[in-house]
Amino acid sequence: MPGDPFDFDHKIALCNGGTHSEDNLAPALRDKHREKTAQDVAEKARVARKRAADLGLKSICRSKIKSAGFAKAPRQNRASTPLNKPLPPRRTI
Repeated sequence: MPGDPFDFDHKIALCNGGTHSEDNLAPALRDKHREKTAQDVAEKARVARKRAADLGLKSICRSKIKSAGFAKAPRQNRASTPLNKPLPPRRTI
């Protein structure tokens, strides 16, 4: 509708190899522009993940590394244990 806020959108997003020139710009309503931008970013991330996997740079598997881990240390609750013997008397000078 006339008077609705609009932005200039890159037909081919800059992050996907588009250029910052007039022939790559088109007016778009602000809400639709935000949706398209989110789709462009998702596409860029998907392409980057596939490229990294093809080059062997990053593992596709996202599970945590399973290992035996470290042995559990005994509890250290000495600071909260009350003293069993009385304190020595204070010196007076």
